[in-house]
Amino acid sequence: MDKRESLYRAGFSDREIAEQLGKSRSAVTLWRLGQKLPPNPAKTKRYKERERAKGLFKRGELVALYEGGIPVTRIAELDGTDPITVHHHIRRNRDGGCGRFGLPLGCPPMDDAEKAYLAGLMDGEGAVQALSPYTRSTGEKVWYARVSIGMTHLDTIDWIHSRTGIGCLHAPKPTNDRQQAYYWIATSRPAIGVLEAIRPWLRTKAAQADWVLSAGHALNESQKWELTKLNAASSGGRNLSDESRERLKQEN
Repeated sequence: MDKRESLYRAGFSDREIAEQLGKSRSAVTLWRLGQKLPPNPAKTKRYKERERAKGLFKRGELVALYEGGIPVTRIAELDGTDPITVHHHIRRNRDGGCGRFGLPLGCPPMDDAEKAYLAGLMDGEGAVQALSPYTRSTGEKVWYARVSIGMTHLDTIDWIHSRTGIGCLHAPKPTNDRQQAYYWIATSRPAIGVLEAIRPWLRTKAAQADWVLSAGHALNESQKWELTKLNAASSGGRNLSDESRERLKQEN
């Protein structure tokens, strides 16, 4: 058995065999066709990343560790994977879990203490914005309401996701040696539902929440601009685009 056949039997695709042997893909394909062999499926980049993400523990073991009081970040270190991967596995397999990845789908209603706590997180670490532009069939351009909370403490983000039962998690790759940050994000009508639930306890984000609640889940251009100005007044103009900053100067 020559090396081409050995690699083929091991599951390598034509491209991968060619890379291993320093030959062209067409040469390997012609050889395979001459041997009357079917092609092996190529492993895409996403497949390879998912394959590398497999850790040491089975999903049931991840759930047992989590229910034993071990934080998700520590489980990820022991498992050799990333915290978001561990979080998804736990949410998909934990009995009685809530949220997008839990079973059953329904969550117990949040009590006032939990709503107040979530409002404090929104005031301190959150954002009320209008993003994701969409053009309706009428030609009108609208922006969907979005609420988000970001921090470096994944277990808190995990709690928000679990108790609200909506939204998604995002973990952008850190830059300049910064610590990994995690975000919980909800858009459109679910975002409105969250704001309605926590509005009585909001302080620094109260004006933005009131504006979004009055405008609805889809904001037109003028409503989006008013929300941008409220955010600028609240944050001192931080995180504004150059275009928005120039427009504010012209209006003032």
